[in-house]
Amino acid sequence: FVLIILVIITMNQSFTSSFQFPTLFQLNNVVNKVLVPLARNFIPLTTNEHKKLTIHSTLRVLQFNILADGLAGLRADFGGFSRVHSEDIIWDNRKNKLIHEIIQYNPDIITLQECDHYYDFFLPQLNNIGYDGLYAPKPASACLEVSPNADGCCVFVKRSKIKFVSSETLTFTLSQADINEESTRDEDKQIRVQNQVALIAICELVIDALQSETESPPPQLIIATTHLKAMKTVIGEKYRVREVLQLLDAVTRVINSLQQLSTKPPAVIITGDLNASPTDCATGYPALTYATMKNHSLGLRSVLNDDIPKDYIGVLGKLHQSNPSINAWPPIPVSAPSVSDLVNANPGIWTTWKARFKKGNERIMKHCIDYILYSPQTPTALVDSSTNSKVGIRAINALDLFDDASVSEKLLPSDTYPSDHLAIAADLQIIEFS
Repeated sequence: FVLIILVIITMNQSFTSSFQFPTLFQLNNVVNKVLVPLARNFIPLTTNEHKKLTIHSTLRVLQFNILADGLAGLRADFGGFSRVHSEDIIWDNRKNKLIHEIIQYNPDIITLQECDHYYDFFLPQLNNIGYDGLYAPKPASACLEVSPNADGCCVFVKRSKIKFVSSETLTFTLSQADINEESTRDEDKQIRVQNQVALIAICELVIDALQSETESPPPQLIIATTHLKAMKTVIGEKYRVREVLQLLDAVTRVINSLQQLSTKPPAVIITGDLNASPTDCATGYPALTYATMKNHSLGLRSVLNDDIPKDYIGVLGKLHQSNPSINAWPPIPVSAPSVSDLVNANPGIWTTWKARFKKGNERIMKHCIDYILYSPQTPTALVDSSTNSKVGIRAINALDLFDDASVSEKLLPSDTYPSDHLAIAADLQIIEFS
C-alpha cells in the first residue's frame, strides 16, 4: 500500500512539472483531433447616424492572406519560417484549418491572397456551401518554381445575398523611372508588367420579391482586393504607392462608368494585404502607401485603424494571461464604445507576426499590413433625384484581434494557426441616406 502511494506521488509530481496551461488557440478548439483556430468574438462599433437612413444590407466581410503552399510547405526551407515545425506547414495539415477559420465566421464576402489551391480546394469547398468565386493569378508567381499552381487573389460571395455582374483583373505596370526620379535612360522609362495583381468585381445585392415591391432598389457594390509588393524598404514602398494609385484609379473609373447607367453610385469595399504599415514607427521609412489610400477622393476608412476601439483588442488573450483556466469569451458590452475611444487607434495592432531566417539570422516581423477599407460616402456628382439620397457604407462590428499573450513562441504559422497572417473581418452595412 505504501509503495502504491509513493508511485502515485511520483507520477503526480512528474505531471505537474511538465504540464503547461493551453494557449489561446488550444481552448475548446479541437475538431476531429486536430487543433483549429478558436472562434473570436465581434466588437460593436460606434456608427454615425443619418437622417432618412435606409439599410439595404448588412454584409460580413472576411479578409485573409492564407500563405501560399508554394511559398511555404512545398519548399525545402519551408519558406524560411524559423520556428514552425515541418508538420505544421505542409498543405495537408493546413488546408482544413484554413477553411475552418474562414467558414466559422459565416462571411458573406471572402477575399483571399496567396491562394494557389483555388481550383483544387477553395473553389469546390466553398462552392458546395453556397459561395461563388473569382480568381486572379499572378502572372509570374514564385509558386510556379515548385508547383504548377500560381498564387493569386480571390473573391468569394455568398450567392444567396450577392451575385457577380462582371469583373476585371488588374495587373500593375510601371517603369523604373516611376520609382527612381533620377533615372534618365530611355530603357528606364519603359513600362513593364509587374507580378502584383488586383481583382475588381461589380456585384448586385440579391433582393426578394417583397423587398422589390416595398423598397427602392439597392445600389451596386464594388469589391476590390489586392496583394501589393512585399519588399519592406523605401523602394518597395514606392512600388506600392504606384500600385495602389493604379488600383484606386481603376475603381474610380468603374464608379464613373456605373453612374452612366444609374443615378445611384455603387458602394465600395477594398481589401487586401497591402504589405504597408499605417505608421512610420513600424517600418523605419515613411508610410506612403497607407497615406495614399487615405488621401484619395474615395474617402476610404480602415476598419482596423479608424473604427476598431483600441481597448477591446485581444480580450481573451488578456484574460487568459491573468487566468489560464478561462475557456470562453466574455460577453461583449451592451453599449458600443464612445467616439473618444476610437481616436488615435492602438498603434500596436498587428495582422502578421512571424519569424524568418534572413541571411543566416532570424528576423521577426510584426506589422499591421492587412486591411478592410470602405467608402462611407461614394463620391459622385449624381444623386437619386427622386430621393436626393447618397450611398455609402458604415462598419457596425469588427472581429476581435489577438494580443501578444495569445500567441505562442512559435509565432505564426503554428500548429494552431495555419497562416502567417490573421484573418480579419467586419460587418458592413450598405446604406442610403440624406
